Amino acid sequence: MANQILGAKQQKAAYVQTMSNITGKAAREKRSLTDAESADFDGLMAKANALTLVIEGAEGRGLNPGIIAQPIRPDQANRENDTDGAIVLRSRESLSARVGTTLANGGDASEFSLGRLLRAQILGDRAGSEFEQRALGEGSGSGAYLLPSPVSAQFIDLARNACQCVNAGVQTIAFESGKLAIPRMDGDVTAAWNAEGALFTESAPTFDAVNATARTLMSLTRLSNELLADCPELAGKMITESLSKSLGVELDRCILRGDGTNNSPTGIKNAANILTGATAAGNHVIAMGDLITARAAVLGANEEPNAIVMAPSVDAFLDGLQDSQMRWLGFPPALGLIPRFHTGQIPVVAKISELYLGDFTKAAIMLRAQISIETSNAASDAFLRNQTWVRAIMRCDVAVLRPKAFYVLTGVQTIP
Repeated sequence: MANQILGAKQQKAAYVQTMSNITGKAAREKRSLTDAESADFDGLMAKANALTLVIEGAEGRGLNPGIIAQPIRPDQANRENDTDGAIVLRSRESLSARVGTTLANGGDASEFSLGRLLRAQILGDRAGSEFEQRALGEGSGSGAYLLPSPVSAQFIDLARNACQCVNAGVQTIAFESGKLAIPRMDGDVTAAWNAEGALFTESAPTFDAVNATARTLMSLTRLSNELLADCPELAGKMITESLSKSLGVELDRCILRGDGTNNSPTGIKNAANILTGATAAGNHVIAMGDLITARAAVLGANEEPNAIVMAPSVDAFLDGLQDSQMRWLGFPPALGLIPRFHTGQIPVVAKISELYLGDFTKAAIMLRAQISIETSNAASDAFLRNQTWVRAIMRCDVAVLRPKAFYVLTGVQTIP
């Protein structure tokens, strides 16, 4: 039996390493996974999860098969919000609350320490890391780890918290397969009165599908081995917060300005059929009239703007607008009710920037609800500096579900 368990652990480690090789190759070549690579990755993940069941069952840990076999299935109470087996999260909803916090070993995800795990795998000091080793069902120091679904969910929630667009209303859709198709209707069905016996007038909105592909988004940082040896809990917390925040900030950029190049998704600004405008007369001086025009355009498309997202210096400029007698202008009532968010991912060039107004619930992040963590103390000069490179890999995409729910105002002056 012991040999069978060891063999299963070694086979699982081989699957995880192959998955790491697939994502690593795509990352080095700055591209998304091909259809064949996505199919291979999904197949390997399924095999790794199946082996976890075998390992846990053989070691008698009372595994709940549903946690591994269906890592992102929602509970029955929330199933009405889902589509095609995916979890749909609104801005304030937590993926962790939907996935649950119970690990395969019966423990709670909050007890899982990435620092203790890294110390055991990198420095060989396994003292106090038994919980993490059991949670992974992993006996090999391969340097590549698929975080358990409850731990991944907490990691993803940290990334979502750092993403201002999510705070503005962008939905999160967690799905299981390599691709996801979301139905989209570009335009509204219209109703009309009709006389008896007369032909009905047909409205013809355009139906299509948003095809999400699990692209590879990677965050990379260095870790001091001395800090890891002396303070594994603090090191793990720092690494988790740093990696998750960098992923969330990059999601902000892609949601707003992704252009589809270098393996990035296409965001709001570069999506087809969005509403656009420039500051009046092209003089770069934004006035409240520009924002009123933007709001009116969105309302004219039968959408209701719920947020304005801009660079921090644009927000400061708007707050500082004064009339000829140096009185603060403030926001008109209709605009003042729209929450404002700011992110450093909107560029400012020569004091000129852009502003996004719209219904941000009509955009979505689609992601695989499992995070991969990989380490190396041989890359670059890490060995000479007694450091370790740590990277987190998230597979995700961005979709604009209703382009005319968004208005992009360009040529916006920032605070002097």
